[in-house]
Amino acid sequence: MFKIFNKDKFPTKIFVIASLLNLILLISVFFILASNFTFTKADNARYFFKDDINQNDPYVTSIPNLKEMLEGPIISEDDPILGSIEAPVVIVNFSDFQCEFCEEQESVIKKILNEYGDQVSYLWKDYPELVSYSNSWKSSIAARCAQEQGKFWEYHDLLYSKIDVEEKDKDFYVDLAEQIGLRKNTFEECLDDPEIATLIHSNILEAQALDIYGIPFVYVNNQEVMGEITYEDLKTLVDLELSQGGS
Repeated sequence: MFKIFNKDKFPTKIFVIASLLNLILLISVFFILASNFTFTKADNARYFFKDDINQNDPYVTSIPNLKEMLEGPIISEDDPILGSIEAPVVIVNFSDFQCEFCEEQESVIKKILNEYGDQVSYLWKDYPELVSYSNSWKSSIAARCAQEQGKFWEYHDLLYSKIDVEEKDKDFYVDLAEQIGLRKNTFEECLDDPEIATLIHSNILEAQALDIYGIPFVYVNNQEVMGEITYEDLKTLVDLELSQGGS
């Protein structure tokens, strides 16, 4: 009979033992490599999963939920204000320079300010479209740059008077700045200042934390009004706040 291999058969026991030894060797190598990989990963970054965080660790900072912290708008001199921040009644308006309803709301608020004098102040909050090339966003930036030179409200009025202008490029905003006597070079540099954008982003985050998703949105102290409010209704809210001693 023809044979391919003219050798004795390999003993079965030796074959099994050799196979087991090879398997043990492979498993050992795997764990060594895995251990080295884990060490390298930990050297370069710390990876946290929810169950891994020790809440008692003094070096782990818990980030507060802004929505849970706020009971009303933040009253801060970082935002433009007409009147005193300490006035008994502060009207806060989340608004936008490209919103026609917001423009109409301005005249109502100003009428109240003229009537009540030092008892009422007006705080502006930006809530533009979050699109860097939109007229809404660019107008907010430009107005805040006017604020940097102490002329936010003059610029604010000019922007609303030009609300129908469709093409609002950099020259448009610079021209308005020169009309009210702002320093041109300072204003132009400000338009690209990331800190100005941060102020506006902060207003947007605040609005979202307060569940504001439409403008104009007005607060009279902590009383809130969604959409336009008439002079009569706004006056009623102001009188109510003053009768209760204000904020």
